[in-house]
Amino acid sequence: MGLELKPSALILSGGKSSRYGSAKALIEISGQPLISNWFSFFNSMGTCKTAVVFSHDLENKIKNESVIWIEQESPELPQFASLLRGLQKLNNDSLLKDGVWVTPVDVLPPSHETGDKLTKALQSQPPKVALRPHHVLKNLRGHPVFLSADFCIKVLKMNPMTTRLDNLLKQNEKFVVDVPVDDDNILSNINIPER
Repeated sequence: MGLELKPSALILSGGKSSRYGSAKALIEISGQPLISNWFSFFNSMGTCKTAVVFSHDLENKIKNESVIWIEQESPELPQFASLLRGLQKLNNDSLLKDGVWVTPVDVLPPSHETGDKLTKALQSQPPKVALRPHHVLKNLRGHPVFLSADFCIKVLKMNPMTTRLDNLLKQNEKFVVDVPVDDDNILSNINIPER
């Protein structure tokens, strides 16, 4: 095996949260904001840097000096626009050379066991396009998704209004590595508050 990859991490939290009604990143999970759980998860995976594309004034509500905060000035744009904004900043800061883990903020972080499996798979079989967890019992793919540096450069040329990451991954399926896991968190989605 060659040199160990040290990817960055990108958390997408740049939307309006209109269905939820408030910033999903601030939902308390295990005694801390959801986004802080993601920081801990990516830190345990050995990422070199974590960036957050945000709205809702998160930078002032979550104090974390080691995070790169990237404001999404138009939260009404599709999520792909936030992805492009984050990838552009990471690329400008030379933080895409080993690829990037990407997740929307409204997914619960996987278990550390899943994180270990994803990290080992990445180090032993770096993908040409992407690597993602695949829930073996439910036969569904989830988050976080690793994007290779070369693929990120291609993504940066896409139209944010007409492109979706899931569709790009389907188009490049033969270059995407699925890592089998049994972790429901990779499929979670926080959209509607409990009543």
